[in-house]
Amino acid sequence: FGTLGANITSYELTVNPGNKYKFRIKAVNTFGASDFSNETVYMPNTVPNTPENLTTTLTGTKLKLNWKDLADNESYFLIEWSQNDAAYSTFGTLGANITSYELTVNPGIKYKFRIKAVNTFGASDFSNEGIYTPPPTAPTIFTATPISENQINLAWKDNATNETAYYIETKVG
Repeated sequence: FGTLGANITSYELTVNPGNKYKFRIKAVNTFGASDFSNETVYMPNTVPNTPENLTTTLTGTKLKLNWKDLADNESYFLIEWSQNDAAYSTFGTLGANITSYELTVNPGIKYKFRIKAVNTFGASDFSNEGIYTPPPTAPTIFTATPISENQINLAWKDNATNETAYYIETKVG
């Protein structure tokens, strides 16, 4: 990049918005050069890219969220959630470069999640929704009541709120 005079501790330069810059510095004299400093990264006034491919996977009562981090300048991720199609609310935040999170869920509840990357310049758009829809809760109090000699009435208590049909299995004998 360039050489600066001795005892200088800062330098101003013009950068292009949207470009990513990496800098490091070393001291030199007639006898040689020091090692390079740590590297610093700068992205002028750029909000992070939006996370993608948010998915949910259930194992037992543990729901795992996974996503693809497309940003390299986020400070943290903001996660929002919804239970049983209620309005979204803040679930929590996770540090930069994290791409998964696991939580315990309650049976019978539908969960929706969305995530965005945040830095000092703002926030990305929200990711796609990661949705977990639980299987229906089993019916109970299943009874067979005779109506006539060759007819019965089957009845049960409906404990589910998300069923689309019922399947009745029959076994003769």
